[in-house]
Amino acid sequence: MAFFALVFSCVLHAGLSLRAQWPWLDTAHRMQASLARRAGDADQFYFMHIPKSGGLSFGDHALQVLQPHGYSLHSREGCYSWYKNQSRVKGALLMFRRPRSMALSQYNFCLDWMIRGYRDAMTKAAAGKPLGSFTEWVREWAALKKAGWHGNFTPLAKAMSGSVIEKVVRSVRINSWQDPPFSPQHTRLREADWPQLDGGGTIWHHGKIPYACYTPINPQSHRLTCDQAMNIPPEQDAELAIRNMKESFFVGILEAYQASICLLQAKLASSLPEYCECRDSAQQATFLKKFKNENQNDHKAQPFLPSEVSQDVDMLTDVDQMVYREAWKRFVEEARQVEHTHGKRILCNETSPLR
Repeated sequence: MAFFALVFSCVLHAGLSLRAQWPWLDTAHRMQASLARRAGDADQFYFMHIPKSGGLSFGDHALQVLQPHGYSLHSREGCYSWYKNQSRVKGALLMFRRPRSMALSQYNFCLDWMIRGYRDAMTKAAAGKPLGSFTEWVREWAALKKAGWHGNFTPLAKAMSGSVIEKVVRSVRINSWQDPPFSPQHTRLREADWPQLDGGGTIWHHGKIPYACYTPINPQSHRLTCDQAMNIPPEQDAELAIRNMKESFFVGILEAYQASICLLQAKLASSLPEYCECRDSAQQATFLKKFKNENQNDHKAQPFLPSEVSQDVDMLTDVDQMVYREAWKRFVEEARQVEHTHGKRILCNETSPLR
């Protein structure tokens, strides 16, 4: 019984889940997919979903913002470079997160009991090590980085473990990725293309990575500079990462999520909703009625980490810290431009969150 409960929980987590198999469970999603199909001929934006940057919520919310203006969305957990060869994509949308918070979120997600069965199957197939404490995880990744760890860990199209959990996860994910916001309109996908589906960099593609879990080595700058999501270089190109961030159409910050959605709206609309005025707490509260957030954690809270653990995390995310600082600078500058143009202050606290 416990085994079947674990498989069922994996299905729930893997798909957002049963709505991919039984769409009548989510009328709103069904209507959203229909709208996207009608918008299939419109210009598209590419949301480069960096894992654990609030991308699941942002993908849905960005689609709500874009569709009234005739745009569709292509959300992928892949590389920034992907959209450069897509003639119908007008630009890239990016969301960034405080590096220390991201590392902790990566670990907690991988430890979540709902996906532990999948990870355990992958780890066993790769003769890997089980996931220990956060301190141990960070320490061992720090040692790997110092040793120059790198390589191409792209999975094969063929299932890696042959386990029931892996087969179920693949089936549910492929069904989910066929519809918005992952595809601009309904697109039939094949398991033979598994290594590249949804950008090829989801948690479900990490079977060959140590612990079958995300790598905390500069994950944000890696996605800005890679050609293959699971091809990890020994070092990240900070200059290229920052250049790509600056040239993107939109940059948002998870720690300022509401302001980020308002900034995206400001880039497309001639006026802004009242909830974008950060000095009006009553109006701001109406934001959550329109944009329900899948991530209920308080992203503004700085996680406490022992000093030795913080030092390791900072070493692992040295390039990401540079990118995050530059992304915050751009974000603040554009928020000020919105206030000048629209007469609404969307960002009341311009102090950059701690790393």
